[in-house]
Amino acid sequence: MRRIALWVFGVATGLVVVGLVGVAIAVATIDVNRLVASAQARVKTLTGRDLLISGGAKFEVSLEPKLIVNEVSFGNAPWAGAGPLAAAKRVNVQFELLPLLSGRFKVIRLDLLEPTFALATDAQGRGNWELGADASAATPGPATNTPTEAQAAFSIGRLDLSKGTLTYRSGKTGKVSEAAIDALSITMRDRQAAIHAEIRGTIDTVPIDIKGELGALDAIMARRWPYPIDVSGKIAGRTTTLKALLLVDEHAIALDPLDLTFGDQVVAGRVAYAMSGVRPRLDLDASVDSLKAAQLAQAGPGAMSAPPPTARASRFLLSEAEMPLGALRDMDADVKLVIGSLALTDRFVLQQVDARFTIEDGRLELRVPKAGLFGGSLVAHLTINAARSAKPAIALRADAHNMDLGPLLAALDVKRDVHGSRMALSADLTMHGDSPHALAGDASGSVLLTVTHGTFDNPKVDPGGAFERLLAAINPVRQPETSTEILCAVARLPLSHGVARIDRSLAMETDKAGVSASGTVDFRNETLDLSFSPSVRQGIKIGTPSVAQLVRLEGSIHDPRVRIDAVGSAATVARIGAAVGTGSVSVFGEALLRHGVQGADGPCAVALGTVPPDSRTRSTHPPTEARPESAGRPRLLRR
Repeated sequence: MRRIALWVFGVATGLVVVGLVGVAIAVATIDVNRLVASAQARVKTLTGRDLLISGGAKFEVSLEPKLIVNEVSFGNAPWAGAGPLAAAKRVNVQFELLPLLSGRFKVIRLDLLEPTFALATDAQGRGNWELGADASAATPGPATNTPTEAQAAFSIGRLDLSKGTLTYRSGKTGKVSEAAIDALSITMRDRQAAIHAEIRGTIDTVPIDIKGELGALDAIMARRWPYPIDVSGKIAGRTTTLKALLLVDEHAIALDPLDLTFGDQVVAGRVAYAMSGVRPRLDLDASVDSLKAAQLAQAGPGAMSAPPPTARASRFLLSEAEMPLGALRDMDADVKLVIGSLALTDRFVLQQVDARFTIEDGRLELRVPKAGLFGGSLVAHLTINAARSAKPAIALRADAHNMDLGPLLAALDVKRDVHGSRMALSADLTMHGDSPHALAGDASGSVLLTVTHGTFDNPKVDPGGAFERLLAAINPVRQPETSTEILCAVARLPLSHGVARIDRSLAMETDKAGVSASGTVDFRNETLDLSFSPSVRQGIKIGTPSVAQLVRLEGSIHDPRVRIDAVGSAATVARIGAAVGTGSVSVFGEALLRHGVQGADGPCAVALGTVPPDSRTRSTHPPTEARPESAGRPRLLRR
């Protein structure tokens, strides 16, 4: 019995060996040139494109034969240029002999050396990878449970790609993106097993080094969704992980659910991208731990296709660089974000932001029903209409309440400790323009800022700054004190096409004095001309040499000048001296006390509009023509 078994085993082994030898002989005797010519004809029939092999092909015969093809390229669409869609310096295909006996082609390893891929779309969004005769077959269709017979007859164990490049050119914008692939490796045990993938290189100069596991080859070939993705590594030097389920249909590609970590940022939710409509469309519903506004702009709709802002020299504080708002016409979007921390700048950070923005036909609408700012709350609504006009129309409504004034001043680099004071800000503006300076120069509407009761420390500072000179000039009470008690402050700016004409709608009151201002602030050329009228409370002792009846703040916003009305001040000092000498107090009522800092009739009430300004106390000092701006950093709010 044992001999029979050994005999059967020997015969079977012999038959397999004979079969392998026969296949090897058949492979060895194949005319490679005829095989290549047949393959080229078949590709031409199926795709309408040429498969060119200019470096020749050869077999290396063994039990695992290798086909080597040199200088191979695959033709491009006629409209996409003269270069090939894909090319490689060398292609090595190593396969098994035994599966050939059953009509299967099992590739052990496929190596691509120095491949290039040139992807492009035309003005209508059609891709050059969309083939002719088999284009309909290439279009995603209904999912199937099993691969086709032809697909099942082919398998690959490992794909290695080295020193490759991939470019993508948008026919709509002309923008070109490029990826340099240093190394790409894809391995799988069989068609039903998970795929292990590794890639190292750069995408538009951003370095990537990622590896992980994907779903089975059978699943993606048969379009069985969802398809799992679990990868990790580094992008731009930051630790990155991505876990998601991929879904693809004839309308869109989606990651749902999505769990992404990029450095210290964590994103969870879902994202979908569709190209089947008139414009590409992005749908995103996610929560983000932390985010910077610059990153949101870079990753937002149209960012990939938008040209960089036009940079040009500017003498203004607000930038004249053109904003790429025209990119809103290139994509539609519906985005819902919950952001734990959103940094508008390094110093202005919103907390617990609930935001939604939509883009339809070039019109963006952003709603922020809830956000935290400097310990207070913010509600905002922004619309940008860039559908047709070269200068987009923008409307902004924002209300911020109960903000802590101390941290806000610190963010403005005003070095003054504040205790207990809170601030509120409301804005209702409309404007047109393509840059921050142009928008401010066209703004119409109103801005209202109010500050509540609090205490300001009086540190020893350089009196040479404009802000300090202004405070010294308008403060008739010069006792050396370590702090100032602020009762209220108001800034109400009625704007018309970039100009704020102020009639005592700037005001501040302390426990000892008050001040109001009138004049203009012109954002078209960033100049101001304001007259400040100080006053003191009854019962407050003053030193007459320190009294100024009128103080002017004029010039450019970023470097204003302080000028004291010496004539008016001298007259006031003389009259106060005379009053003191005669024991009269009528001059105090006529001069420093005439503006009224008492109770509900004080400068803050007038600035808020609850009390009409007394026409007899308005400044009659004529505005002067603003002198040329001087260079330098903003100094008005710096301490």
